Amino acid sequence: MEVFSDVDCSTRPRVLVVGGPALSDVPTRAPSTTSSHCDATGRVGRVVVLPSDGDVVALAVVTRLDGEPPDQCASSAPPKGCIVARRQLRFVEHRALQMRVDLRVSCADVVCPQDQTCVTGLCVSAATDCQGDCTESSLLPKGPLGTGLPRWLPVASMPTARSEPGVALASDGRIYVAGGRITNSTWSAANEAYDAATDRWSTATPLPVASHAMAAAAGRDGRIFLFGGTPQTRSAQVFDPTLQRWTPLPNMPTARSFVRAALARDGRLYVIGGDNLQGTPNLKAVEAFDPATAAWQARASLPTGRGNLAVTTGPDGHIYAFGGDAINSGPGPTFDVSEVYDAATDSWRAIARLPTARSGLYSALGPDDRIYVNFGNAVRAYTASRDAWEDVARPQSEHGAGPLVQGPDGRIYIIGGQTAGSPTAVVEAYGPVIGVTPAGGSSGPMVQVTGSNFAPYARVSITLDGISGAVLGAGATDAYGTLPPLALPVPAGVVPGPHAVVAVDDRSQFPVRRNVVLPP
Repeated sequence: MEVFSDVDCSTRPRVLVVGGPALSDVPTRAPSTTSSHCDATGRVGRVVVLPSDGDVVALAVVTRLDGEPPDQCASSAPPKGCIVARRQLRFVEHRALQMRVDLRVSCADVVCPQDQTCVTGLCVSAATDCQGDCTESSLLPKGPLGTGLPRWLPVASMPTARSEPGVALASDGRIYVAGGRITNSTWSAANEAYDAATDRWSTATPLPVASHAMAAAAGRDGRIFLFGGTPQTRSAQVFDPTLQRWTPLPNMPTARSFVRAALARDGRLYVIGGDNLQGTPNLKAVEAFDPATAAWQARASLPTGRGNLAVTTGPDGHIYAFGGDAINSGPGPTFDVSEVYDAATDSWRAIARLPTARSGLYSALGPDDRIYVNFGNAVRAYTASRDAWEDVARPQSEHGAGPLVQGPDGRIYIIGGQTAGSPTAVVEAYGPVIGVTPAGGSSGPMVQVTGSNFAPYARVSITLDGISGAVLGAGATDAYGTLPPLALPVPAGVVPGPHAVVAVDDRSQFPVRRNVVLPP
C-alpha cells in the first residue's frame, strides 16, 4: 500500500496507519505504523499488509492539518483537522494487491460512518474488491456513463475528408489542417481552419502543391511549419496565419515523407525519421531547422530508424518518439519502440515501449502533462514522470492516421484520418467543456460558469488565468459529470479585460480553459 497526500509537506504532522480485522474494531486499536516522511510528489511511504486472523483486513490511514498529533483521528469522534482514509479488503491467496491511499485536503473534517471513507469530499463505501492496481477511484460509484473519465465528443466536421494532413495550432488561436490523403493516389491542397470558440471551420490559403504525410509543427511565433511529405519530399515551407501566406524555406538536407516534427525549447524545429520513398524506409535522420537563421543542422540520429512514428515535445522539454514502421519493406516491421531526445545534450535514450506495436501514429501533449497518442481505434496516454502508459476513453469513431493537437481550450482534438479504409471528416475533442459568461453584480464583477463531460462525483476548482491565478470558487459534478451553474465573484484587484477561466476536476485532473472579457 502506497500512501500519498496533497497536504503541504511543511505543515503536515505524522501519518498513522491503524489496522484491524474489521473497520468497527479500528477505533480501539493502537497504530500499526507511523511516518513523518514527505517528498515533492506527496509520497508518504509504503506499507506491506499481510493477513492474520481470517482473510479480511481493515485499515485507517490518518493525519491532521493543524500540527497536532493525529492519534485520535481514527476514533469514532475525531477532532478537528483530521483526514481519514479507510479501506476494507479481502485477501485472495497467491495474489498480490497494489493499493494507493490518498490523504486529501478536500477530506479534512469530513466525518464518515465507520464502514465508509472520504474520497474527494464524499463519503463512500470503504470496502473494495479491486484487483491488481487499486486507487481511490475504484471506490467511487460509477456514473451512468461508465468510469467517468472525460469522453471524446464530436465537434464540427472538416469540410474536406482526409488522412495524414499537417495539423497545428497557430498564433490566431485556430487549428489549421493542411493537405492530406484523399485516396492512395490523390492528395489534397486544402487548408482549413477550426475555431474552437465558435465550433466553425473556414477556408484558408491552400497549399502551393497538394501533399500528404508531411511533418507539421507550430513555431514559437505561432507560424506553422511544414516539412517533406509526398510528393515534395525535400520541401520546407511556413504559413503565416496573419498574412494568410505560404513562404518557401531552404530545402531539408534529407528528402523524406511519413515524417514528424516538434518544436524544442531552443526554438528550433526538429524533423525526425521518415521514409525517402527510394528504398530507404526507416530513416534515422534528425535535422533541426532554426527559423531565426533559416539554417539546417544535423543532430544525433534516431536510434531506431522508422517512419510513420509519433513525435511530441513533452512537459520536460524533451522530444518523444513513439512506434512507427519500415514503410517500403512490405507489411513490416511495425515497431513498439519509444525513445526520448534531449536537445541540450544531443542524445537519445530508450523509454517504456508502446503497449502494442503500431504505425501511422500521431501525438499531442495534453494540459495534464500526459502525451496522448492516436492508435487509430484507441488513444493511449504516456506519463513521462512515471515512464508509464495507460488507456483513456475510446473515440466514438475510428481515426486511422488522424493527427492529434491540443486546442486553445486545452482539449485534445483528433482530426480526420481513415475509417474502414476511407478518409473521414469527423473531428472529436477529449476533455471537459465549460461555458463562461461575465456579469456585473452589486458587489462587483462576476462570472457564471457551467460545465459538462467532467468526471462524475468530482470537485471542480475554478481559477482565473491558470492554476496559480486567482481562485474563483469550486463546485461538484453530478452522476453525469455535469457542473451546475456557478455564480462566482471576481476577486478584488483583478484588472478588467481579457482573461482565461480554468476549470479542473480532482478525478480526471484534466484542466480546460475558456477566454472571457471581464467588464470594468
